[in-house]
Amino acid sequence: KRGDLLVCEGGYPGRAAIWNWEDEGYKFQKALHRVRFYNNIVAKFYLYFLDFLCSSKKIEEYLTGSGIQHLTGISLKKLPIPFPSSDEQHRIVQKLNELLQTCDALEASIKASAAQNDKLLQQVLREALRKEVVAV
Repeated sequence: KRGDLLVCEGGYPGRAAIWNWEDEGYKFQKALHRVRFYNNIVAKFYLYFLDFLCSSKKIEEYLTGSGIQHLTGISLKKLPIPFPSSDEQHRIVQKLNELLQTCDALEASIKASAAQNDKLLQQVLREALRKEVVAV
């Protein structure tokens, strides 16, 4: 259902995405947990918090398995996820969205600068080599 959170059980346990399509004719495999929210819970807040738990490796204490790790349904229910008021969740999500946009813009700027630096370095090398050939 639109707005459900699908959470990986294995492979990359805890990695998640929000289902954004209207069509309800799809099925999902047992390696995914479906989390459906009620009572003014903001799915994106939960998504960001899961991402935090995964990137900080705090989720690891809730995983089972010695080889391939799993996030069982029981473990998923035990995750210490805070739920501030709906308004506060929306403010947090909005701020995180803004910060992520800023990070994306900075990353694009850094890549563009690196590409420009490469072009300048190539030009300097061409000029230096051309002068050496003429000087000989």
